[in-house]
Amino acid sequence: MRTRRSLQAGIVLCSIMATSCEEKSRPAAVEGPPASQTTAGTPKGRGPVEGDLVRQIADEFFGSDNVIAIETHPSNELVITAFVKYRTGEGLTNNLTRWGIFLWAKAFFNRVYEDKRLSSLVTCGLSPHLPLKDRYGNTSDQAVGELWLDRSLASKINFGGLNANEFYELLGAESKCVLHPSLRDEEIERRIQERRAARRIEEQQGSESRSRAESPPSTASPVDEKALRGPQPPGLPPDIQKLLERWQTSVLQNDLEAQVGCYAPVVEVFFTKSNVQQSEIRKDKEAVLAAYPETRLYTITGLTVESLDAQQARVTFRKEWDARGSRQFAGAERERLTLRSFDGVWKIVGEQELQIFWVRKNGLLPR
Repeated sequence: MRTRRSLQAGIVLCSIMATSCEEKSRPAAVEGPPASQTTAGTPKGRGPVEGDLVRQIADEFFGSDNVIAIETHPSNELVITAFVKYRTGEGLTNNLTRWGIFLWAKAFFNRVYEDKRLSSLVTCGLSPHLPLKDRYGNTSDQAVGELWLDRSLASKINFGGLNANEFYELLGAESKCVLHPSLRDEEIERRIQERRAARRIEEQQGSESRSRAESPPSTASPVDEKALRGPQPPGLPPDIQKLLERWQTSVLQNDLEAQVGCYAPVVEVFFTKSNVQQSEIRKDKEAVLAAYPETRLYTITGLTVESLDAQQARVTFRKEWDARGSRQFAGAERERLTLRSFDGVWKIVGEQELQIFWVRKNGLLPR
């Protein structure tokens, strides 16, 4: 087998369902020590055929000279876990190293799950290793990540349609993906957390829907569907809620007219300015839209009502945004909006930054 020196070092972890005729005819195993491990050649213990196939694929992708050992361990469910350890050098930069890890992980997973001889394989993992130096100057191969992909998720993936970073985000959001801090991409990790949070909400809502469907009929009054959206700020009038929703939605949809229409003719406080005309706010937002025409994220969470009466309300919340153009403008902050009723129509009369958590601006994006 030829050696591919540009690949990242790692351990391949493949859980394989043992379905061979030999395994089916074998009597129930007596509890004992784990299967033996070997540093070369065919792994001992259960699943030798699958182990040989994994070895062949590892040799093909990572080079036989780089494959150090294969281990197999059975579980009570007759699952074979195979570990293939291999090593190589690293990229010129951390970004190139990470790109290489996911580029070859994507190709390796695709190759494994396409192999009909491994149809019993149910899940596969990859733990990249790279040579790291400790504080005493000693260098040794160390784990820098752990990536997992099961057959169910793999069957949904168009491997050719994803680049390395998109595959990184997919594994992080829908499977398991842990990287050494020096290899992580802050933007991708943030999107992973958002996708995970969205999945948790969907799963929770699905669970609640199933519970309601399975519950016996109740004589209680019907539940207001709005209550299913989560806790609402106490006493916040529907007209104010609609204004906040329209303000947020108009930004996400780049609807300039709707966005400017959320503000009063004169805004008493607009960030660092006072008594700002609505026409000035329009110019400000036009400039932002021209520079960053794509709004990927604009969220409002942790809404708190500071004050409220029939004519005026003051609310605070955490705002996160990510706008793109040839450059990026993203960040998170605590913000306050002051709202006032004009003949029953609520408008924004104040917008202030209370605390800036982080901001990324004017970083040139790759083309």
